[in-house]
Amino acid sequence: MLKSRLKLQTLSWIGLIGGLILFLIIYNNPVNSKLATYLATAALVTFWMSIIILTRKLRTLCSLLVIIPLAAGAIIAYAPMRKIKEDALRERYTSNLESYEGVEYHWGGETGKGIDCSGLPRKAYRLAMAEEGLIRANPALVRESILNWWHDSSALALMEGYRNYVKPLGIQGVLKELPTEQLLPGDLAITASGNHVIIYLGDDQWIQADPSAYKVHTLNAKKEQNPWFDTDVSMFRWSQFPSAVESK
Repeated sequence: MLKSRLKLQTLSWIGLIGGLILFLIIYNNPVNSKLATYLATAALVTFWMSIIILTRKLRTLCSLLVIIPLAAGAIIAYAPMRKIKEDALRERYTSNLESYEGVEYHWGGETGKGIDCSGLPRKAYRLAMAEEGLIRANPALVRESILNWWHDSSALALMEGYRNYVKPLGIQGVLKELPTEQLLPGDLAITASGNHVIIYLGDDQWIQADPSAYKVHTLNAKKEQNPWFDTDVSMFRWSQFPSAVESK
């Protein structure tokens, strides 16, 4: 019996340390992939279960470690969506976009260590939903943020309507010639080929993780030169914004 307990405790410590190390490795790796998503989830579950086993003799603490995450998960999973403060969500989203200014372009990246063209708006929007959900006590927004992370998507997938994440605005053409009166900060310009996305910030300013410049930068489409400004694009808006429009 004692031998079995020592073995379980040893395995729990291995799970605790191993789960933490694996999560930190994935967290510090800029590339996001389905495999990384699965591994990160497995690492967190392993870490959590290991702590529960190691604290099983401290009944109150162990019970809290079980009950609190499960209760929080249930609330996030089943809470109805409350009315979204669109201006606050949009402001947080665009602020997150601008925080990546100067970050290195990295294909498949979604972190401050490297980010790609579709990763930039996804990560900024995902963080905005999580932050607003926590601040406004709207667990459903946190749920949407988690689902967005779990069901990652490329620029092409967004354009093709993957999970209805974005809605078309019915505005198309060469980017630098687009009428911007109907655009709002955070709207997405996706190239006709679906291989690049640029985000409108307002006042003819566009931010992008530019593979030709190897970094995230903001440019004025009317005053500055960029090869993507001469590309045909279609405009989209995140569906979570109440002002998103259906395609006609």
